Amino acid sequence: MDIKMSIKRKSQLFLGLHLLLTIAILGFAVLHGIRKEQQKQVEDYLEQQTKTANVFIRQALLDRAGRPETEGEAALGNDLARQLGLMSGMHTMLFGMDAEKTGDSMPSPDSPDVKELLPYAIRGKTAYEINGSRLVYLAPLSDGLKQIGAVGFQYSVEMNQSFYSSIQRLFVLVGALILAVSFAAGTLYYNRLSGGILKLRRSTQEIRQGRYDRAELLKTGDELGELSENIYQMGREIRRNFATLETKQLQLEKTVQRLTRLEKQQKEFIGAISHEFKTPLTVIRAYLDLLDLYKDDAELAAQAKTSLVKETARLQEMVDTILRLAALDLYEFQDHEEIIGLQSFLGELTNRMHGKARKFGLHIHAEIPDVYVRGDREHLTIIFVNLLDNAIKFNQPGGEIRLTGCLDSGKVKIRVSDTGIGIPEERRAAIFEPFSTAHKALYRELGGTGLGLALVRQLLDKQGGTIELLSGSPGAVFEVTLEAAEAVETADAPAKEPDGA
Repeated sequence: MDIKMSIKRKSQLFLGLHLLLTIAILGFAVLHGIRKEQQKQVEDYLEQQTKTANVFIRQALLDRAGRPETEGEAALGNDLARQLGLMSGMHTMLFGMDAEKTGDSMPSPDSPDVKELLPYAIRGKTAYEINGSRLVYLAPLSDGLKQIGAVGFQYSVEMNQSFYSSIQRLFVLVGALILAVSFAAGTLYYNRLSGGILKLRRSTQEIRQGRYDRAELLKTGDELGELSENIYQMGREIRRNFATLETKQLQLEKTVQRLTRLEKQQKEFIGAISHEFKTPLTVIRAYLDLLDLYKDDAELAAQAKTSLVKETARLQEMVDTILRLAALDLYEFQDHEEIIGLQSFLGELTNRMHGKARKFGLHIHAEIPDVYVRGDREHLTIIFVNLLDNAIKFNQPGGEIRLTGCLDSGKVKIRVSDTGIGIPEERRAAIFEPFSTAHKALYRELGGTGLGLALVRQLLDKQGGTIELLSGSPGAVFEVTLEAAEAVETADAPAKEPDGA
């Protein structure tokens, strides 16, 4: 059976039984009260008539005692009964102590049967019974000193019965009307109540099925409305919690993916760096062996010293770069973003690189528009120092380095170009991979590690930027693209010199 019908039927059945029982108890109590009141009124009236009859009989006996007896007992009894009948307006009967009738106000064959009541009246008690619409009442009769018989009245209760019946019919009619109206009104109320319960049921089903924002609100202003509000808020809170959990789950999945990627990169990195470490270590070991064999060779010692210093510096640079890469893997979880004005930022960087450029007979030209980006100042410093340092290392004597920028569709593009030896076509695709170099021999001669451009691309990925190697003639052209940002009214802090390029 449908729960909705079940609730309605239960409420209707309860309401109907409740109203029916209430009206029945109320009707019974009222009708019982009316019957008791009628009975009391009749008893009081007949008791009063009995007292009047006793007074009348005593008076009649006193009057007869002073006059000679002129008529028989039967005639006297009937005469007294008729007079009492005229006084009371009821059929009146007189009885002696021997239970024989001594007088009757209306003698007829249809006289009531009093055989069952008369013994009570003879013993000094009052008794009555109702047959149809007639009430027969018998009470003791005395002369003031002792009981001399009994008096009986026949009273019509037809009017009382008619009144009781009309009241009973009125109660049935009014009760039925009240029952119908109350049942209709109660049904409307219970339907509204059960409708609210069903809405709450639907709301809990929606929440159970994961549709947390579809819970219905009941504006009833009572406990049901409060319960509805609590269920609604509970659904919203569960939805928010699930959204938070989903966000955290996505973050956790990204972290796991990143850790998996890092693990793979670390394995590749360890393999590559082990190979890179072998070369300088082999050179160092070779010179140490030669020095051990030719202890007195001054030329060999000078040559070994130069090579050992060079290879040691190379190892030191590789170690510093590796430590920096390891630190940046942790640094990724921190937030150091700020709005940076590229004109002043890159201007300071180029000023600091001018000394090294002049050492090699090079010139740096910077033409940066007044544009802003959002990024990490430390990362951007490492990025552009590495690019400028490479442009200096692999340039031609008397060459130049150009740093230019422009704003294009919400992107800031900065180009670092040089007039150096360039990058061979076959090495261009792998130039941003760790330990990938365009000219291995030249890299070793100049002390490079092959990690600089890999580090640049990794840092730009974290900034949401890109780097691209463009065709240059002569030399190489690298284009860095970053998201443009709105300027803020804060002065840029001076650029920080990295530990190493």
